[in-house]
Amino acid sequence: MNFKAHGKLLLSGEYLVLSGAEALAIPLKFGQELSVSEGPINQITWISKSPTGIWFSATSNENSQIIESSNEKSAQFVSGIMLAINSLRSNFFQQFIGKTITITADFNMSWGLGSSSSLIGLLAQLAAVDPLTLHRMVSNGSGYDAVAAVSSGAFLYNLRNGVATITPTTLSPVFSHGVYFAYLGKKEDSQAGVSRFLRSEKVWPSGMIDEISTISYSMAHAESIPHLCQLMERHEEIISEVLGIKPLKQLRFNDFEGSVKSLGAWGGDFAMFCSSLPTNQVYSYIAAKGLTPIFRFNDITLGYD
Repeated sequence: MNFKAHGKLLLSGEYLVLSGAEALAIPLKFGQELSVSEGPINQITWISKSPTGIWFSATSNENSQIIESSNEKSAQFVSGIMLAINSLRSNFFQQFIGKTITITADFNMSWGLGSSSSLIGLLAQLAAVDPLTLHRMVSNGSGYDAVAAVSSGAFLYNLRNGVATITPTTLSPVFSHGVYFAYLGKKEDSQAGVSRFLRSEKVWPSGMIDEISTISYSMAHAESIPHLCQLMERHEEIISEVLGIKPLKQLRFNDFEGSVKSLGAWGGDFAMFCSSLPTNQVYSYIAAKGLTPIFRFNDITLGYD
């Protein structure tokens, strides 16, 4: 019994996707796998691994109660997912008493590429339940990441009145030629970022929401690298106004020959770079800023070689 779920990146629509803006998302080659094997009797054993080894372990009973764990916050999250699944499928985890459920990630967990959302995707597959339904039971985010976990390609994501519309899309070749991603060195808590945004209770102008939606669609179908760069910069201006934070390029990369866009919760995780410069020059620039790892679009995005 084995399942695979993908990591994710939200290329546009961060924060305002919660207010009805259409967002552009991609599933990643990075992700997590789930396997089930024999384990100690009278309990369910949970083990989570990353490339550096085991980072979380716990034991539970079939009723979502954690008996012991190496990390209380992670244990509560696992327990919450179990509880949600058991409410959708009565006594589902009873069959896993005496089993070990192993979750193996092939990326550094500090990168913020979707360890939680891909776990939801894995357990949704295990239980044969809808990942978006499960997400809504355990998370306050938009749910795009749970969709990405089980998607095979880029998609536009719109959430209005609690109803999600998912539109698969083919990205412009511009992405393969001029887009790069770099880890900024600090994982942001996306749940906390979403909570802060929702607590603001501000009603954003419909024109702003519509413009982000237009930018998302236009980014997917960008006509050239300069066109994509222009769209990224306008997107940064809008979200900067929403959050009251200066755009990332102004703060850290003002001499970059191209555009830089924050991804996910502003202040950490990954950034998206767009430039007409040769690849080696883009790599040299980013590396000189002390950032690692750096990925070309095709290196990280599912469905591209």
